[in-house]
Formats: sequence, C-alpha cells, structure tokens
Amino acid sequence: MTESSLASTNALEPVDCVSYRLRRAARITAKSYDNALRPIGLRNTQFTLLASLNRLGETSIGDLSEALAVDGTTLTRNLEVLVRRGLVENIAADDARVRNVRLTDLGKETFEEAAAGFGDFFARIEGHATRHPYPIAVAMEGYNGHV
Repeated sequence: MTESSLASTNALEPVDCVSYRLRRAARITAKSYDNALRPIGLRNTQFTLLASLNRLGETSIGDLSEALAVDGTTLTRNLEVLVRRGLVENIAADDARVRNVRLTDLGKETFEEAAAGFGDFFARIEGHATRHPYPIAVAMEGYNGHV
C-alpha cells in the first residue's frame, strides 16, 4: 500500500469530527437567535453582551471578556457597535489602564424588549435542550472513533 492510499483510507470526514459537529450546532443555534432578534435590530452576539451587562452591571472589559470566554479584541469590536448605537457606554475607571462599560438607559430598554419578546423562542430552545440534555452526546451520535 502506498503512502498516499494509506492516507486516503484514514482520511477524517468532517462529519466524523466532534469539533465539526459542535461548531455546526453552535452556528445553527446562533442563526436561530439572530433570526429571533432581527425584529428588534439585534444580533445574537449583541444580545449576549446586553444580557451580560444587565446581569453584571458596570464592569471592566477584562472581567467581561473572562466571563464570556471571548478575547479582548473581539469583545472590544463588538462593544463598539453597541456604543455607537447608544446601548452601552464607556466609563472611566480609577485605573487609567482599565476601561469599564455599562448599559445606557436605552441599552436596558432594548435588552428588556428583546428578553420579553423571546418567550416562545426560549420555550422552543429549552424544549429541545430537555429532549437532548447532553449536547456533546448529540454531537457524538455516529462518532466513529476519529479524534
């Protein structure tokens, strides 16, 4: 058997990869959230930031980044969109190296409107999660042992 034929018999199909399946599930879920939020003019990532700031209150970019497991550059870029829309404001911190953020009154109103309109959507998502409480197990369905 040649090296190239051996490589082709051991080739990993994308659908056999747990990471592929989890990322696909995440993309499908994010798209569902984007569709549900479209009438309010928000995207999934923006709603997540508003919800986090609503829960945390004024917080530093570093603490928010850690809470969301998002790198600081991505977080800053996403926050700037919300700052330009008047939903989030930058607040000077005691330490000049730190930047704090918080929801504006408009940001709180927008979050509350989005959360209130999400009832049916959350019920559908929650129902699916109840039927499939272990996303990793769902992602692993048909897993053939490739890592």
